Amino acid sequence: MEETGKDFGDAEFNLKFITLAKVFELELDQHAEKVSEICKEAKEEQRNEQTMTKIDSDWKNTSFVVTPYADKGYTISGTDVICEQLEMHIMILGGVAASKYARSVKKKVQQWEHDLNLVFDVIDLWKAVQRRWIYLEAIFRSDDIKSQLPEEAKKFGKTDANYVKIMETVYKNQNVLACCVRGDAADRLE
Repeated sequence: MEETGKDFGDAEFNLKFITLAKVFELELDQHAEKVSEICKEAKEEQRNEQTMTKIDSDWKNTSFVVTPYADKGYTISGTDVICEQLEMHIMILGGVAASKYARSVKKKVQQWEHDLNLVFDVIDLWKAVQRRWIYLEAIFRSDDIKSQLPEEAKKFGKTDANYVKIMETVYKNQNVLACCVRGDAADRLE
């Protein structure tokens, strides 16, 4: 209406059911280029919104593989597949962000880029911590080592308790976003 200077009338008018007669009545044919441009923009915006919906759906259904470790705690595995998905979605988000038709999803794109980059960082650090925890847990399981290195055993005991607690929450809700960036896990990287 703004572009053509035409008033489409009352609230009963619905563009989904526009007739050819109405197009000619409104003289939209005289604004074919602008109408075409608006339609293209709407299609591209819809495509971007569908892309964002797909990314949202994918991450709602992406979970860690959590397995019991020895007689205590859990470990995560299968992170290579998750990292591949992260890389793919970060690349897709970059394409959406670069689109001149991304205005309607710009904030969503920025939030997803932030969240997925944070997930990447959390997983990378988590794998390193997990490797060290597995190594040290085997060492400090021994009462002999605990007596020979009491200060180190005490430090490890605190870390061990924190790690086991985190992994218990991950076991209960294995969704990657819930474990890395949402809710109680918002500060997981720290």
